[in-house]
Amino acid sequence: MRAFKILSTVFLALLIPIPVSAQAKFDVHVIDKLLPANHPEIVYWFWQHNTLENQQYLRDVDKMAASSPYSIAFFTARDGVNFYDFKAMHEPFAQTVREAHAHGLKIGLQLWDYGNPFNTEIPTDGRPVPAGSHLSKDQAIALVTEGQVTLDARGHAEYSASCVNARNNSPFHSELLKVYAFHETSEGFYPKDSLIDLTSLVKSTSIDASQVKVTINAPAKLKGCTAYIMVAHYYNAPDLFNNVMIDFYRDALQHYADIPFDGTALDEFGYLLVTLDKGQPFRDRFYGRSFADAYRKRTGTLMARGLFDMRFAPEGKPEVRMRAINEYFDLLREGPMRVEQAFYEMSKKIFGPDTFAGDHDTFHNYMRTDDLWRTGFNWWQIPREYGQSDENWPMPQRMGLIAVHPEPIAIDMFYSRSMNAFVQKAFRDARFDGRIDYHAWNDNSGRWGIDLADTQKYAAITDAEMKIRLLNHFKPAAPKLSVLVMFGMPALINWYPDEAARNPWDINGSLGIEQKALDIWKADYPCALLPSDFIDEGKVSMDAENRPVINGHTFDCLVFLYPQYAKPTTLRFLEQYAQAGGKLMLEGNATRDFDGNDISARFQKTADIATVRGFDIDQLAKLQAKKNPLADGAFMEDGSVIFTDYPSWHKKEGKPFTIKLAGHEFTGKYEGVCAIKADQDGNLEKFVCGGFTQLSRDGQLLFSLPKSADVVIERRSGGDYEVTEVRP
Repeated sequence: MRAFKILSTVFLALLIPIPVSAQAKFDVHVIDKLLPANHPEIVYWFWQHNTLENQQYLRDVDKMAASSPYSIAFFTARDGVNFYDFKAMHEPFAQTVREAHAHGLKIGLQLWDYGNPFNTEIPTDGRPVPAGSHLSKDQAIALVTEGQVTLDARGHAEYSASCVNARNNSPFHSELLKVYAFHETSEGFYPKDSLIDLTSLVKSTSIDASQVKVTINAPAKLKGCTAYIMVAHYYNAPDLFNNVMIDFYRDALQHYADIPFDGTALDEFGYLLVTLDKGQPFRDRFYGRSFADAYRKRTGTLMARGLFDMRFAPEGKPEVRMRAINEYFDLLREGPMRVEQAFYEMSKKIFGPDTFAGDHDTFHNYMRTDDLWRTGFNWWQIPREYGQSDENWPMPQRMGLIAVHPEPIAIDMFYSRSMNAFVQKAFRDARFDGRIDYHAWNDNSGRWGIDLADTQKYAAITDAEMKIRLLNHFKPAAPKLSVLVMFGMPALINWYPDEAARNPWDINGSLGIEQKALDIWKADYPCALLPSDFIDEGKVSMDAENRPVINGHTFDCLVFLYPQYAKPTTLRFLEQYAQAGGKLMLEGNATRDFDGNDISARFQKTADIATVRGFDIDQLAKLQAKKNPLADGAFMEDGSVIFTDYPSWHKKEGKPFTIKLAGHEFTGKYEGVCAIKADQDGNLEKFVCGGFTQLSRDGQLLFSLPKSADVVIERRSGGDYEVTEVRP
């Protein structure tokens, strides 16, 4: 007998738009397992030496398919396994993909960048780079160190330069880049006519690959001048403005082109890894010959001169330094992006247009750290269908990912040594369309977390994911976000002239952008955090009610943080938005624009008409910002609601919910997750529920089950309902 009980009269009268006497049609299915649908369920899979022994990878596939909820697993190299050893890896990869597809499991390939420490055995054959142990100077990235000496009475000085800020790497060559001399009248300033290029009068000697000794023999008339010395240290990692890295990836993907991979991924891709040596501030600069060519074409200035201008300016011309800093970092950020874009496009071309694009480029995940130097703070811009992040990234940032990507789901890669941390996060994130990329299937080193391959020990993760899968069948819209929080990217990157704001990574560490967005979120205002880049790219507009819109998502108001050094596009948008009556909270001043021009008077006109001047959460109501009224739920853009609750799942006790949709009150209980949508007349359109027993509308019972089960109910176009009841 069918376990699902229809309370016909009530159900028909309230839900079906036909006379009560008509016969309703319900297509009811009772199944033992809900299959994946609509959105991926991802796991990272470490390929180690024991993965290759006796074809362990095939047994892993069988176990993964039989005992875990994941729908796609991404290979990643560990323990010296080398994915660029094509001869050794091709057949294991091909076998694994065949076996996985036979079980309905998808497989993705994640590649590390050239020179990444996870690639411990990079071959020299079969790739488009020169033979030998290192890239050439034309291909490699360099770190430029800077130093200052005072010329003696003869105009002479000596200086020694080495580089210690690369992480897990040493330079293969170091050379003098440029020496300038000038009379420093005050810190950071010089008389314009005093600047001299001394490079031709300098003798440099390479002590070894990482150290250069510089001897300056300038005329005696330059005694007392400051000599500013730049030395370039080249590393075995590519300059991202040439095609070494792009060709490197293309070569690898083409070697595996006959294997039907379902996805490809770059994980935390970017520049050469750098570090703070002995806790000292990082003050180096990336340099490369292709990078320098791109800089000259962009600015009309030699890059060496641009690097000097980032440190010094003519008297009375601080805008020279401001503009140089802004221009350098604006271009620097494009390096990782051009490779990410090329990788995305070649993956689609080689493996097909439906190839899944993973992972994220959130490196250390905070604006105050070295992510600028690794990934260029391109967290939201890298090409993906799904916005992806890492390590419990805060919700405002993740909501920003949803706002600017095609799919309404944000995926956060996560690892932990606590199984409870995984399952609690799963329910907490799912309320706002969050999902987990589980790190990792065989994470048995103890370094990262737990070994998810122990499916018996960690069965709770599978059970939690099966509850979350109900939401994938619901296929929710994006969360309804009231507040768009945007920050000025140039203000974050450029601290000058406020020396007190200069942090160890040479960026502005005083702004607290992430904390401000999180404070808004904690005050129950759903919000998304995004950089001003999206304004500059023309992706933010206003609707007829003067509300901000991005990628089709409409917000009630805009909180803009720190417009200093804004580009003209950002300034115009803020002016037009405020003048049109858009609700604006404006924090921070703008005395200079991106080029260093004085805009104090111009900006003040916008500041004067902002709805709220200064950051003040208590004033958000003046912007018509709306709080989320649900303690354990969230509204979606299509009017549907998602409820999630870890304790009800953990205790297997139904949690009551009450929600008013289209003027009608729906009530029931759920375990773990529940989502509901009604049309404008209050007729049920979609409903999923973990541990379902009954649902009522306006106090009248709609339908019930004699024993709790997970259910998926969806109204078809003709008014009939398809009902799926899950009973393991």
